[in-house]
Amino acid sequence: MQLDAVLDGVEQANDQAVAWLAERDRLINQAKTLGASHRRIASRTSLARGDTVAVVDRATAPVVAEPCLGT
Repeated sequence: MQLDAVLDGVEQANDQAVAWLAERDRLINQAKTLGASHRRIASRTSLARGDTVAVVDRATAPVVAEPCLGT
């Protein structure tokens, strides 16, 4: 029973971490849209400048359709 409670806590913490990372990425993208440099954004996070570039690139990458393999 104690193990189940701990594992439930792990699952809840993971869900919260995923949500916070998504919010951080959203705010990074908003800051970039408003004109902040990657260096300025990185100074407010635990990310390197290059990592903020990757966050913005992921958000602005075009969606590529999966090839149709047919049946």
